[in-house]
Amino acid sequence: PSLQDSQFAGTECYRLLWSRTFENPICLRLEKSPAGATLTVKRWSGKGGYKWGVLAEEKQVPLSKAEFDTFLKLLNDSGFWSAPFDQPGAKDMDGASWVLEGRSEARYRVLDRPNAKYYDPAIAKPWLWLVEHSTLTFRSEDAIY
Repeated sequence: PSLQDSQFAGTECYRLLWSRTFENPICLRLEKSPAGATLTVKRWSGKGGYKWGVLAEEKQVPLSKAEFDTFLKLLNDSGFWSAPFDQPGAKDMDGASWVLEGRSEARYRVLDRPNAKYYDPAIAKPWLWLVEHSTLTFRSEDAIY
């Protein structure tokens, strides 16, 4: 469900739904906790541009308060909370679909960014930080797009 759903009321959380055409789809959800944060990592077995397959991997990665604060600084510096929903001029062909969500207190925001790493690198920066901290392995740096 969307982070706007009432089940997330009162929580501070952020999510990247990352569907790459020729790679496994990935969902990363960062949720604040009293000790820091938990990054929930999910990877499906299929290809994002085709059939997603089945859930192949799910894990929880604990992050410290300092790491959570680093993510928040990157997010706030990126302009996430005031950016338009979509990116004019971005091409949504073969590549990656990035759906970015954030919920903090009374604020909720969702952005759709095709190929964000290339077309909107400022917005992509905090989400790439999450990918780096996800403990996922990739076949090469080229798989991160």
